[in-house]
Amino acid sequence: MSLEGGFTTFAPQKKSSSRLFKMNISIELSLYPLKESYETPILDFIERLQAYPEIRVRPNVMSTQVFGSYDDVMRIVTLEMKKTFDQPDTFVMVFKAVNAQLDEI
Repeated sequence: MSLEGGFTTFAPQKKSSSRLFKMNISIELSLYPLKESYETPILDFIERLQAYPEIRVRPNVMSTQVFGSYDDVMRIVTLEMKKTFDQPDTFVMVFKAVNAQLDEI
């Protein structure tokens, strides 16, 4: 920390390599196609997620849970969500995330 011209400045601190870790995340997704034939887009979305070996996908009746490293899960879900939203239909996706690996509980 230093004082320059009456302002306090802070130098960024270097992270030690021992503090770097792979953050795991658990998310819960619910996809709502706003059309009568809603099942096919939901099942297609889940199947596309299941094609990625680097994440774990647990579908159930109410939602789909996805587990893995933060970087993998967010990259994959973002990519597949964009593919879904690029379709001509209208979709709502509800998304909850927690910074913990909850599939092991």
